[in-house]
Amino acid sequence: MRAPSRLSAGLVSIFVASSICLAPPLYGKSSPWDGAMTSGRAALKSGDYVEARRHLDLAMDSSRMFQTSDPRLGETYQSLGELYLGDQDYPQAKEYFNRALMVEQSVPGFDQLKLADTLYGLATATEMMGDRDMAIILLKRVRDIWTSKYGARSPKLISILKPLGIYSTVNGDVKVSEECYRQLISIQEQNSVEPAQLGSSLNLLAATLTKEGKLTEASGLAERAVKLLQNSDSTIAAEGANDNLAYINQQLGKTTPVSTVATSGTASDTVNRSIGGSTATLLSGKPVENWTKQPETVKPVEVTKQPEAVKPIEVTKQPEAVKPIEIAQKPPTTVPVVAITKPQDTTKLTARIETKKVLVPPSSSVITHVGEFRPWEMSGAIADSGAGTSNAKNANWGKIRYLTGGKLISQEEYQAMLLANEAYELIRTEKYKMACDILNKALGICPTLASAHTNLGLALSQLGDNDGAISHLKEAIAIDPHRSAAWINLASTFQLDGQLKAALVTYSEYANRFPKEPLARKAQEIASHLDHEVKEQAAVAGADGGRTGPDYFVYASHTSGAVRWTDQPSKIKVYVQPSSGVPGYKQEYDGFCAEAFRQWAEASKDRVAFEFIKKPEGADIDWVWTNDASKVSSVAEGGETNVTYDGSKIKHATVTVLTTNPAMNSPLSPNQIRAVSLHEIGHAIGLIGHSPKPQDIMFCSMPPAMSKPTLSVRDVHTIEKLYSQSVSYARKSQPRS
Repeated sequence: MRAPSRLSAGLVSIFVASSICLAPPLYGKSSPWDGAMTSGRAALKSGDYVEARRHLDLAMDSSRMFQTSDPRLGETYQSLGELYLGDQDYPQAKEYFNRALMVEQSVPGFDQLKLADTLYGLATATEMMGDRDMAIILLKRVRDIWTSKYGARSPKLISILKPLGIYSTVNGDVKVSEECYRQLISIQEQNSVEPAQLGSSLNLLAATLTKEGKLTEASGLAERAVKLLQNSDSTIAAEGANDNLAYINQQLGKTTPVSTVATSGTASDTVNRSIGGSTATLLSGKPVENWTKQPETVKPVEVTKQPEAVKPIEVTKQPEAVKPIEIAQKPPTTVPVVAITKPQDTTKLTARIETKKVLVPPSSSVITHVGEFRPWEMSGAIADSGAGTSNAKNANWGKIRYLTGGKLISQEEYQAMLLANEAYELIRTEKYKMACDILNKALGICPTLASAHTNLGLALSQLGDNDGAISHLKEAIAIDPHRSAAWINLASTFQLDGQLKAALVTYSEYANRFPKEPLARKAQEIASHLDHEVKEQAAVAGADGGRTGPDYFVYASHTSGAVRWTDQPSKIKVYVQPSSGVPGYKQEYDGFCAEAFRQWAEASKDRVAFEFIKKPEGADIDWVWTNDASKVSSVAEGGETNVTYDGSKIKHATVTVLTTNPAMNSPLSPNQIRAVSLHEIGHAIGLIGHSPKPQDIMFCSMPPAMSKPTLSVRDVHTIEKLYSQSVSYARKSQPRS
C-alpha cells in the first residue's frame, strides 16, 4: 500500500392584520408556504443556495394566492433577494428586494428594522452594480432607521457609514461626509476597533476637513492616523496618511511650495490584498535601463503634539419619519435553476492551489534571470521615476507642487490621490464597479497618477477584465517603477490570465526591486510552485505533441498516472469536522462545501457520489476547516488534500481548507472558499495534476473575485474520462520529478 499523497491548491413570522380586509389567510405550521420558507431560510443560512432556491421557489408558488399587501409575500421576496445577493446575481437580487420593499411599505405599521434589512440588501446590490446615487439614498434611509432604533453609537452603523461618506465625498457633499466620518470614529473609539480601522477613518475625516478649509483640526486628526497606521500591516493606508498629513502641514505654511517641471505620482497604491490569486516568484532579471536608481528613504513624520480627542456626536433630534421610495412595480425575472502538482518522492505526491492574495519577498531573490523578456514594459513610455509617460510627461510643466511624503505633488495630484485612497477602501470590500467609477474620475483629474492606474488595474482584474487591468498596471509602472503594488498586481493578473511565464518574470523583477516587502515568503513559495507548473506543462505538451482537446486528462494524470476511487455501489462517505469556533469560519461555508461535492457528482454522472455522515468513523473523505496555516505545507496555499491510494485505487482523502489568509490574517472571500473547495475535491477524486487553462477550476490559480467559480466544460469532460471504462489505470512505475 502506498503512503499518503498530499494534494493542495485550492423565522417564519405569523402576521395578524388589525383589519379584516387586510388579514391574510391563516395557516398552521404545516402549511405549504410556511414549511417551504422554514426549509429555504435554513438552507440559505447554511450557504446551500441550490437547496435554498428549491424551497424558496416552492414558497413563491404557494404565495400566489396572497394579497399584494400580505407581509408573507414581502418576506418571500426578501428571502429571494438575500439568496441572489449571496449567489452574486446582483440584478436579480435588486429586483426581488425592490418587490419586497413595495410590499413592506404598503403594510401599515410594518416593522422598521425589517424594512431596514430590505433597504440594506437593496443598497448592497446597488453598490455592487455601481449605482452610486441610488446607494446614497438607500444608505441614508438605513442610517436613519438604525440610528433611531439602535442609537447613534451602535456598532451596527459601522458597515454603512464609511461607504456613505465615500460616496458623498465623490458627489461633492462634504458636509454629509464629515457627518458620517465623525459618527464612525465615535463608534469605533467606543468599541475599541483595530487601530488600522480607526486610523483609516481618521485619515478620511482629515482629508474631508482639508477640503472644507478646517486645516488645524485636520492636522491633528491626520497625526493620529499616522500614529495608528505606521505600525500596521496596511502599508498602503500608512503611505496615504503620511502624504495627507504632509500636504495639510504645507497648507498651514509649515513647508514651502516649489515650482518644478518634473512629475511624480505619489498616491498610495492598493496592494493586491483581496485578489487571492497565486503569487509566483520572479526570475530575477537585469535592471531595466534608467530604473536602477532606488528612491530616497522617506523619513517618518515627527509627531510631537498630541491631537485633541474627537468629541462624541451629540444626538438629540430624532430622525424624521422615513418616506417610502416610489418604485414602479415589475414582475421578477425568472432565473432558471440551473495547485500545483509536485511529487515529494516515489510514494508521495502533492498538488496545490494558491490563495488569491498576492504576496511578495522580504529577503534577497534566489531566482535566476530568464533572457530579456520584460512583459511589463510599455512601448514608447519613459520608464523613469518622475518622468511620467511619453503622452503626459509635460502635463504638469511649471505648476506649483508640494513636498508630500518625500516627493513633490501638485494640487491636482492631491485631489486625485484622495479619490484613489477612497477607492482603495471600496476595493477592500469587493465593491469593484464603484471603485472603477471613482478611479476613472481620479484619472480625469490627473492622468499621470500612478496609484490610480494601479488601483484601477486591480479592480478590473477582479471584474475579469484582464486586458484592461494589464494596460493600467503597465502604465503605473511606466509612470513610477519605484512603487511595489503595481508590480505585484501585474504579476498576479498575468497569472489569472494564464500567462504563467510572464507572471514568473514579473514576480522575479518585483523580488529583486523590493526584497524587504512583508509579503515576500508567500511570493517566493508561489514562484517556486509556478516555476514547477510551467515546466510540467511544457513536459506534457512535449510528450503529447502540443495537442489540445475537450479535456485536460493528460495533464491531470501526467505525474501520477490515473488514480480514482474503487467502483462500488455505495457512496463515498464525507465527514466535515465541526468548525463553529474556528476564526474566519462562517456557517455558509458548509453549504459551499456541499454544493462543490454536488457539482462534481453531477459532472461525473454519479460515477462518484457522496454521502455526508455525522461521525468520523468510516469516513472516506475527512474535511477540515482551519485558520492554522501550519496545517498545510506552504503559506502559498488556500488548501491541501492528502490522498492515500493502493496502486491506482484511492483509499482515503483528507481535505484541509484555510478560513483565513495566513499572511494577512483576514477572512477569505466567499468565492475563494468556493474555488478552493471545488479545486480540492477535484484532487480528492483523482485529478492530481492541473489544467493549463485559467477557465478550468483545476487551473493552478483561482478565478477573479467577482467570477463565481464553477466547473467548466473541460472539467466535466476530464472527470468523465477519468471514470470511464476506456481508461487504463495502471500507474507509472516512476512519477516525473
